Amino acid sequence: MFLSGGLLHGSAYAESIIGSDATSLNGYLLGFALVQSVLAVSVAWGAYAIWCGDRLYHNARLAGGITLGIGLGTLWQSSLMV
Repeated sequence: MFLSGGLLHGSAYAESIIGSDATSLNGYLLGFALVQSVLAVSVAWGAYAIWCGDRLYHNARLAGGITLGIGLGTLWQSSLMV
């Protein structure tokens, strides 16, 4: 269910920018990255406020670190990271 929702959500974003020139695309992607980053940091702060001091907090940090490592490894292998 999450996979199909994510694919539909991603295709809706992609359809809104297809056919634009490079300047528009760069601005769109920059704005999109900034909004997603603010959202992710807000959720992280909220999770920290809820889980701080709990054993679950340490498990969440471990899971987040593993996810970060997988993401950075994927970027590095796909040569997107310079």
